[in-house]
Amino acid sequence: MPAHSDLLMQVHYGPFAQPSVDSSTVNIFFKKEPVTRQVQNFIFVPFFPLIDTNVDFIIPANTVKTFHCQFTTPLKISVFAIWPHCHLLGQEYKVFALNAAGDTTNLIRIPEWDFNWQGSYNFKKYIILEPGTTIHVYATYDNTINNPSNPNSPPKLVTWGEKTTDEMLFLPISFVPYFPGDENVVFEDNTSAVEDPHISFVDHYLAPIVPNPANDQAYINFVLEQPDHISLRVLDMQGNVVKQLATAEWIQSGPHTMTVDLNQWPAGAYFVQMLGTNFIQAQKLVVSR
Repeated sequence: MPAHSDLLMQVHYGPFAQPSVDSSTVNIFFKKEPVTRQVQNFIFVPFFPLIDTNVDFIIPANTVKTFHCQFTTPLKISVFAIWPHCHLLGQEYKVFALNAAGDTTNLIRIPEWDFNWQGSYNFKKYIILEPGTTIHVYATYDNTINNPSNPNSPPKLVTWGEKTTDEMLFLPISFVPYFPGDENVVFEDNTSAVEDPHISFVDHYLAPIVPNPANDQAYINFVLEQPDHISLRVLDMQGNVVKQLATAEWIQSGPHTMTVDLNQWPAGAYFVQMLGTNFIQAQKLVVSR
């Protein structure tokens, strides 16, 4: 990192009606020895030259649409991570590499995209790609009423943008130039960037609301990794709390279901939000009449 460099960090937040404190942490480690290989990222986006010039990243209302990007690597590389990213209309990701001999190497497939579970996927070993290998990325989006996560009811035309209600096809692949012996490198499974013993994170899960859209009642299913004080509340699309379902309630670990009566609720779109210790997650709920 050159002297006097500027660092830019982008942080995304979900709907939250009350003032809160950001607890993001950034660790920067400087190596005294010279760097032997610089980590590089190739980012797939749906624009020329990675996609045909006559294809625009536009998802019309009431359509399911797939976009295809591709790139041919000119050098031998060792891939160690992949970062699929899209928003609420995302339905499926499929990424594979096709070498000059016609052999296929699958990199990742997400048949049911979940906006709440995006992140990096790190391979246990390097995936070696020879020069002339073409990486194909297929991303499918569901902009219909059948998609319970659709932010628009009725569906609207959606294009590229950074807001959650916009859409993206954004897929970095992390790699280093190949070194002999990379085939034998195995990464540790238990490495972590967080080593502060005072910081802990839990792995609770708030499942998609069913049915969705819903009419008279809906079921909120969630799983707790460990007992926790759980708050459940409903927010409108502007982030205002319209219903408090549970407030710091002590709930044991395991699966749980809560039934919500919707008979007095106005039709429209809402967010069901679950809060625990170092944990916030939300699912969309559409009430129809």
